Amino acid sequence: MFLLLTAKKSLTGLMTGHSIGPIKDVYVLNENNKMTWSATPATAVTWTPLVSRALPAPHFAYSPVVRAGGFIFVSGMVGLDPAHGGLVDGGMAAEVQQILINLSELCKELTFGLEKLMLVRIYCADFSQFGVLNQHWQAFFEGCTPPARTSLGVDALPLGALVEMEFQFAIDSSLP
Repeated sequence: MFLLLTAKKSLTGLMTGHSIGPIKDVYVLNENNKMTWSATPATAVTWTPLVSRALPAPHFAYSPVVRAGGFIFVSGMVGLDPAHGGLVDGGMAAEVQQILINLSELCKELTFGLEKLMLVRIYCADFSQFGVLNQHWQAFFEGCTPPARTSLGVDALPLGALVEMEFQFAIDSSLP
């Protein structure tokens, strides 16, 4: 395993299991694009599951939220109502609204805002209703910069949901 550090301090490595390591060799790419070996050992990045009271309990075996270094990864969310744990009634619009409400509550609980949201993956079981999803999306992000987004059409989603979204945040790695 190796780690590549560039002059801009970006990181590249191969992820295996719970860490990007052990990292045995560190290479530095300088401003002239010349790669040099560094004797400085790098530390492995581990991930930690986070417990959230803002999200409904998962129906299956997975960690709803994990932290790895300066990143928070939120597993795919469907429109579950935290009050009863079931999928909300009302179709695409209601499911999208509930997912975004749950996301907002999670951000409040973890004490950071949507400005830290960098990537969203959306899985849609009925792409003919994607316009409905987009309307709620645009309203939710009105007044702030929306994150990068990938949208995929799928045949089916857990619990018969019409939409599922997973989120990735970039946070300050010094936060508790």
